[in-house]
Amino acid sequence: VPVASTAAGGLRESCAEGRGRMAPIGDPAALAREIDALLDTSPDARAARQAQVDRAYDWVVANCSVQAMGDAYRDLFTRILAKS
Repeated sequence: VPVASTAAGGLRESCAEGRGRMAPIGDPAALAREIDALLDTSPDARAARQAQVDRAYDWVVANCSVQAMGDAYRDLFTRILAKS
């Protein structure tokens, strides 16, 4: 699902690098423009949206899957134990 959001909290990371459309916090006109861009039905806009969705999916699988989170916790605990 294509995403338009404000650049708040973890949304900046989730939508970075073309994974979503970002508007500055407190700028409703900019957010409206980003949403309008997602509603564009031209072939180029559709292709851009699909590329955005593909990038977002790949990022979520690589960074937010159970496997990725488990690996991140294992690595964290390994580093903590190495310091003790």
